[in-house]
Amino acid sequence: MTTLRRSLLLTVAGLILLAAPSASAQADPEDAAPAPTVKKAPEPAQPDPNPGIQAPTIQGLTGLFRTVTTEIGGRHTFRIGLHTEAFKSSDFLVNGDSNSRFIGTVSLSYTPWRFLEFFASVRSQANNNERGLEANRLDQPVILALGDLSFGAKGQYPIHPSFGIGANFAVNLLNSVGGTSFDGGATGAYFGMISTFDLGAISSAPLRFHLNFGYLLDNSNSLAVFTGYTLASLQVEKFALGMNPSRLQLRFGLDLPLRKWTGFGLSPIVEFAADFAVGDPDADFSRFKRPVGPLTDADIEGTTTAWMTVGVRTNPVKGFNFEIASDIGLASPGYGYGPPVVPWNLIVGLSYGYDPNPPTKVVTKETVKEVVKEVGEKRMVGKFRGRVINAKTLEPVEGAIVTLPGKDLTGLSTDPDGSFLSYELAPGPHVVMVRHPNFQPGKVSIQIKTGAIAAQDIKLEPAAPKFVKVTARGSRRR
Repeated sequence: MTTLRRSLLLTVAGLILLAAPSASAQADPEDAAPAPTVKKAPEPAQPDPNPGIQAPTIQGLTGLFRTVTTEIGGRHTFRIGLHTEAFKSSDFLVNGDSNSRFIGTVSLSYTPWRFLEFFASVRSQANNNERGLEANRLDQPVILALGDLSFGAKGQYPIHPSFGIGANFAVNLLNSVGGTSFDGGATGAYFGMISTFDLGAISSAPLRFHLNFGYLLDNSNSLAVFTGYTLASLQVEKFALGMNPSRLQLRFGLDLPLRKWTGFGLSPIVEFAADFAVGDPDADFSRFKRPVGPLTDADIEGTTTAWMTVGVRTNPVKGFNFEIASDIGLASPGYGYGPPVVPWNLIVGLSYGYDPNPPTKVVTKETVKEVVKEVGEKRMVGKFRGRVINAKTLEPVEGAIVTLPGKDLTGLSTDPDGSFLSYELAPGPHVVMVRHPNFQPGKVSIQIKTGAIAAQDIKLEPAAPKFVKVTARGSRRR
């Protein structure tokens, strides 16, 4: 009896499964209503075949020298950078001194996805301040700040092919003074906004503008306690250790990519930077305030730090970048709001970008049917260039069949990057149908103009999973 009951249940289950497809059957792709025309969604620009185009900043994120851009690079691209900075001047921190500083930064960044980038960098600094005999001098002639670590990420969102926005954040871990581990109390953080406007995307001028604005939580003043220091020793040691207050940061940069004219990567770069200290002035300088100390109003109360950077970046070999630039000091804050700005600072950098999956250059042979016209008669035709992409993942769709209903033309097949180029078409509106076995069919209307190539992306929605017919047959045992 149990066996008979089991057989009957299996039979009923099989009938239900057989009936299910008819109850919820999907329309055949050929008979389904064409997908409505969808406004093109923003997406990142296609990565350049040369991964070195996206070079790291001194900190590590892709950008100029210190200004971060919204570019990300190709998926799974990584970059490594080495930047050195050198400066030397007399009568800089103390009258009669000779001060020199050297900074080295090694960075690594990685793009797991075309909207996201991670970075990490290690920074070390050495400062040498030589001056004559000074009573009660407590700072050492050579002061080292080694192994400061920063890490974080950047995300971007393209609004238009010429304009994108993004955000970045970082965590800064500072090595303890005289120690080999990080000082937890000196840990800082940064959060900022990014925007890039590429004039070359809408005109023939290859000029790009970049703007960064953010807040830096800086706890570096917790690195050391200064007891009984003279004004000179205090100023020198804080400068040598890179101690600063928390501040708002503004960065504006522009670059001029000249690859189109030079045949290789060459980009002049100009940046403007300004920091605005927030909070109370450094308490270590309070005992030097007027009328007891020698400081003026400007020495104490100025909260703005400003400088500009001028340089050039070259990309002579695929993947490699070389850059040279110089900071030019514009405005120094008061002693209570940070160390003075150096009058100049030489920057030399090397970087390498590697893309394990570089874009494949596809050469499509195009056959054009020639039409005999009378001499001097203008051909009234145009073309349509499209790219078929997955509406869910924005990945290109290869092998999609593109047809023009009502026209005696052979269908076109999309390349690995999802692109295709139509035959010559008469001016006016044309309907384009796109089909692929793994997607719902798509339909768009395009406007052809004489002597022009119209361009548009076509999104295909993934097809619903196909149902599987399952038949169960019971058996009776005696």
